[in-house]
Amino acid sequence: MFTALIFLVFYFPSHSPKKALAEDLQAVYSPNASYEKYLAFDVSSVPTGEISQTIIARDSRPKIVDDFFHHHASPMEGLGQTIVETADKYQIPFGYLPAIGFCEGQAGKVIPPESFNTWGWNIWGTNVHKFTSWENAIETVTKGLRKYYFDQGYNTPDTIMTKYTPSSNGSWANCVSQFLNELR
Repeated sequence: MFTALIFLVFYFPSHSPKKALAEDLQAVYSPNASYEKYLAFDVSSVPTGEISQTIIARDSRPKIVDDFFHHHASPMEGLGQTIVETADKYQIPFGYLPAIGFCEGQAGKVIPPESFNTWGWNIWGTNVHKFTSWENAIETVTKGLRKYYFDQGYNTPDTIMTKYTPSSNGSWANCVSQFLNELR
C-alpha cells in the first residue's frame, strides 16, 4: 500500500572513490540519524562513474510504533506491524491503539495479570476482560473501536472520551492526544 520504488541517478567523475561514496552515504543514513525511520536503502554495491541507485521506500509506521514502545520500555515492542496492519484493516488511524493503550495501561506495563489488556477494554469494577495474546487483543480492540466509536462518529480523543471513559475530566483525551502527537 505505502511501498514506492524510487530511482535516483547521480553522476560522479570516475576519479571519485567508490568506497568513500559508500561511506558518505552510510554516514548520512546511519541508524543514529534522526530521520532513519523514514528512509532506508542499500549502498553495498555502489559503482563509480554514473551511479544508479534504487531506493525502496517502506511504510515507516510500524517502526514509529515500535520506537514508541521501545522508548517507553513497553512489553508491546515488536507489535508495530500488527498494530498498523490491523488499523489499516479496520480503517482507523494507527496511532489510536498505542496512544489509548498507553493512557489506560502504560502500554502493557500496568495491566491485570495475564490479560494482554492495556486498553481497559471491558474492564469495570471487578470485571476484567482477558485476551489470549497481544495479537488477539489488538484485533478485538481495533475492531471494537471501528464498530462502537468511529462508525458512530466518535473519531477524536475528545469525542471518544465521552463514551470510552465518560467520567474523565478531560485528562484522558489530553493523554491520548499527547501520545497521538508523539506518534506522528
